[in-house]
Amino acid sequence: MRLAIVLVAAALLAGACGEGPRKPIVIGPPPPGMAALYVLNTNPTAVFKTERTIYEDNRKIAAVSQKRFVVVALAPGRHRLGCDDVPLAGRGALDAVAGRIYYLQVATGSGAANMPGNRLCALITQKDAFEWLKDMHPEGAN
Repeated sequence: MRLAIVLVAAALLAGACGEGPRKPIVIGPPPPGMAALYVLNTNPTAVFKTERTIYEDNRKIAAVSQKRFVVVALAPGRHRLGCDDVPLAGRGALDAVAGRIYYLQVATGSGAANMPGNRLCALITQKDAFEWLKDMHPEGAN
């Protein structure tokens, strides 16, 4: 199996509460010989459906709810990713390298939330991911 879904069971991330310096965000390394894909659902509201389903080559590999994240272990190589009916922005595929960590932002834009043109499925930088992750919880956590 090329993919193994690894749900993060413990809180890997610590965010700031109130005033004072932010605690560092801790991201563990991918499993040996694999890459890790953090999928962040950055939907700001729950007015419309906010769970996003992630696919590789039309096969479901993960689902993530609003303001949650999930970690997917990827085998090295090319992965054609998409979210619901939206392909990965830009290249349309991720060429995963063992030992690397990638961040995928998925969301529904404002306005007509369930219209494909308003959906987002794009790789983002680690810096941008950390800004979102500080206020998120692993999928399945309370």
